Amino acid sequence: MAIHQALKRKFGTSWKLLGEERFDDDVAFLRQRIDATILGKMNRAKGRPNYSAFEDWRS
Repeated sequence: MAIHQALKRKFGTSWKLLGEERFDDDVAFLRQRIDATILGKMNRAKGRPNYSAFEDWRS
C-alpha cells in the first residue's frame, strides 16, 4: 500500500495508468524505495541484489 501511495504522490496517478515513456523513472523510483528499506540496506551491505534487471526478467 505504501508503494502504491508513494507512486501516486510522485507521478500524480495510479501506477496502473503510468505510461511506458516513464518506465525508467518509475524503475529508478522503485529501486530507491527498495534500497531505503531495512532489508534493502542489509542486502546491499552483504552484497546481495535487491532486484534484477528488467531484461533479465524478460528472458
